Amino acid sequence: MKKILRWYVICAVIYACHEPPEISPILLECPQDITFIIHTPVVASQFLPLPVPAGTTTCSNPELQFVSNIPSELEPKSYDISIEAKDACGAKSVCNYRLTIIYEELPEVSTIQLECPQDITLEITTPLILAQALHLPDPVATTSCSNPELNFNSNLPDELTAGTYQVKVGVHDECGSKDSCTYSLTLENVYDYRDKFLGTYMGIRSCGWFNPDTLVFKPDTMITLSILKGSKFNTIIVLEDDDEVIIDTTGTFPYPSFGGYRFYRLNFSNDSLCISQSWGTVASQSSCSFRGRKN
Repeated sequence: MKKILRWYVICAVIYACHEPPEISPILLECPQDITFIIHTPVVASQFLPLPVPAGTTTCSNPELQFVSNIPSELEPKSYDISIEAKDACGAKSVCNYRLTIIYEELPEVSTIQLECPQDITLEITTPLILAQALHLPDPVATTSCSNPELNFNSNLPDELTAGTYQVKVGVHDECGSKDSCTYSLTLENVYDYRDKFLGTYMGIRSCGWFNPDTLVFKPDTMITLSILKGSKFNTIIVLEDDDEVIIDTTGTFPYPSFGGYRFYRLNFSNDSLCISQSWGTVASQSSCSFRGRKN
């Protein structure tokens, strides 16, 4: 009887030691295909934020261990990555995704040293001057860019008159760096174009008077006219009758009509002066002309 009981006890112990293993399937979800841009020819994989698969297990110990075939160093190309997950119960699962490495060289970083010209005062001899005719100096500039070429631009208008301008000069290099500086440009007009017209002119005046029924010519007379500067920059005074007329740089002035009408045209040519005048109404008109030379 004792022998039989001993046998049953041994069998029970052996059965308990060979209990069937726990079955634990793993649900594994791999990352999507991923691309990294690097700025060195080679990068260590440990420095990339590589994603970890999402995985779950029914094993009583939920911890998962992952093993992949990712190289320790990565070059610019595509890799087929295989990841194996294993749990404490011995279950395994594998998934795959593609890893792409692209190399892009970082843009060169440069700095510009810029020094603007000192404030400039220039004399001009015309009422209007083109900016390109001034030959203004460029700022002194250097760059640390491997391509030392610099490009300048400014806010100056194409045409300038006398006055003061705040000139802003911009510069940029081939690496994309920019800088700017400002200086003052003063233009002083030292020439009055009226000067060439001033003086005393001696010549002949011819006049006539007419209406629809009568035409009368007056005798020609030798007279002297003085031309002086007017009260405004673009005016002169014909001193004989104190007419103040506007002229342009060519010395021509057409006078407007008023009070019936009046026409006054003055024209300089070298040292000669021609004046044409007419006034009156449609029914009665007077007309005079003067042609003379500067004394």
